[in-house]
Amino acid sequence: MYLCNDTRRLPYVELLTAMRDTGAKESDYPRLYDSVGCCELGRGHGDQHAAHKFAPGADPELWVEWDDDSDEIRYVRVTVCVAEDETLPRLERTACTLPTDHGCGHSWEARDLPHR
Repeated sequence: MYLCNDTRRLPYVELLTAMRDTGAKESDYPRLYDSVGCCELGRGHGDQHAAHKFAPGADPELWVEWDDDSDEIRYVRVTVCVAEDETLPRLERTACTLPTDHGCGHSWEARDLPHR
């Protein structure tokens, strides 16, 4: 699977507020020039774009979503997919890091990395 990698500049104050509301500390905040969302779903996912922003150590995690045809940015808390790469021995399996009900393959199937 190749990643979508669509990017969107995120309003910095809104990002910090969403992170704070999810339990982030000031040391977790990104620098101003790092306030970009880069879609982590597979190319052709056919749904809104989604990028991980913060994991408080347990579900739900903070993700940001956006559409191609809108300037609206949505900060959402989602649970992570529980699928594992069953082609590997049990102790070597990698869990999917994408939101539950994502499309276009699991994170371990990615052939390229998001532009960060």
